[in-house]
Amino acid sequence: MSNGIQSSVTVQPAVGVVGDFASANPRFSQLAGPGAIVAGPSGLVIGKFAWLSYSQVDGDGAPAAANNFGSGAVAGFVGRAQQGLITTYLSPAGMTIPAGFQATLFSGGDFWAQNSGASAARPGMKLTRAISTVPSRSLPQVLRRRPRPPQRRLPLVPLPPLPARSWAT
Repeated sequence: MSNGIQSSVTVQPAVGVVGDFASANPRFSQLAGPGAIVAGPSGLVIGKFAWLSYSQVDGDGAPAAANNFGSGAVAGFVGRAQQGLITTYLSPAGMTIPAGFQATLFSGGDFWAQNSGASAARPGMKLTRAISTVPSRSLPQVLRRRPRPPQRRLPLVPLPPLPARSWAT
């Protein structure tokens, strides 16, 4: 779409959108206290990693503000759950959760993500963040190969023909 007006038609819908669930496998939400995990002062971009900050605290005194930048361990992945708002004037779409809005972070699961690295991504690779190799204020997406079990091929066996039946009554 350009300028919010449909400009093309495809035969099949898109395979996935950044931040969507990629499968029906189990997914794990980041645990939080009452009133916790809200978008930080600069908002929260869907489909990226997030860190928790003490700029806001929840009822238990734990960090509550989530940002797409930070240092230390990642709090979780910002999944897409219809929570992004279109706040940019005349914009046709939006993938940002405005500051102060509730957000859900996932600590595990299968999600669609965009590879911003130099190497090509292949099916079966795992999306992680390498804490030791990247500056603390950037959002890296480092891919590692997930070990796959060997696959065996089963021989094809022809099925016997079905017996003839008469359906006339």
